[in-house]
Amino acid sequence: MAALDPPKFVRDPFSKPVACAPVYPWNFIRTNTIYGVIHAAGGVTAWSDKHAVYAAVSGPTGTSTPSNLTDYYSPEVNSNQIPLPGVTTAGIGEIFYGPTLETMFNAPGVPMKNAPCCALQPGGDPRSPDIIVAPNIGVIYTGSASKQEEHGGFAFDDTNVMLLVSNPSIQPKTVTSWVETMQVAPTILQLLGLDPNSLDAVKMEGTSVLPGLFSTGQGNSNSQGQNQNQQ
Repeated sequence: MAALDPPKFVRDPFSKPVACAPVYPWNFIRTNTIYGVIHAAGGVTAWSDKHAVYAAVSGPTGTSTPSNLTDYYSPEVNSNQIPLPGVTTAGIGEIFYGPTLETMFNAPGVPMKNAPCCALQPGGDPRSPDIIVAPNIGVIYTGSASKQEEHGGFAFDDTNVMLLVSNPSIQPKTVTSWVETMQVAPTILQLLGLDPNSLDAVKMEGTSVLPGLFSTGQGNSNSQGQNQNQQ
C-alpha cells in the first residue's frame, strides 16, 4: 500500500470523529464485496493486480487497511506505448452532465462556494461524478507517455461481453439466457456454499445467480437483471 498517497484522496464530509478524513479506495465502495463475505465466514482471500488502488475489491472496512484481503499483491506494473501506423482517431462521442447524469447516478455533490473544503450542496452525493466524457471508439485520453490503454466504457463491445464458466463438475453446454456480469459475484458465493444474499447489492437490486449452473432450488430466487450480456 506504499504507493497510495492519502493526502491526495477525496475527503469524506461526514467522517467521524475526524472531519474530512481521506477516503481509501476500499471505503469508497458503499456495499460489501464477496471478499468481505468470504473473510467474515473465516475464509482466506487473495487478489493480485497492477496497482495498489485495486485493493478496492476488499470492500469497505472503515479503516486505513483493506483487511478483507488476506493477501494482496500490486507490483505497480506498466506497459510500453506502441503506436499503430496509419491509425488516427479523434473526437468525443457523448458528454453527460447535469440532469443527464442523474439518470445514472444520484445528484452530483458539487462543493459549495465560500464554504469549508468538505461542504456540499444540499442533497448532493459526494461519490457522483460531475461530468462523464464518453470518447469515440478508439480514442483514449491520457497524460502518460508510457501507457495508453483503459478499462472500458459505454461502447457496445464494453457492455456486451461473453461469459465462460469453467469447473470440472460442470457439464459442457451453452446457456443462451441474457445475463449480467454482476451475477458473477453471487454465483461465486453460491459455489462456495455461502449465501448470495450476504451481499448488500444482491439484497438491494435482486440479483440472481447465473442460470444453468445449479439444480432447481439451489440458486437464490432473486429476479434477474435486464442488461443484455450473453453467457
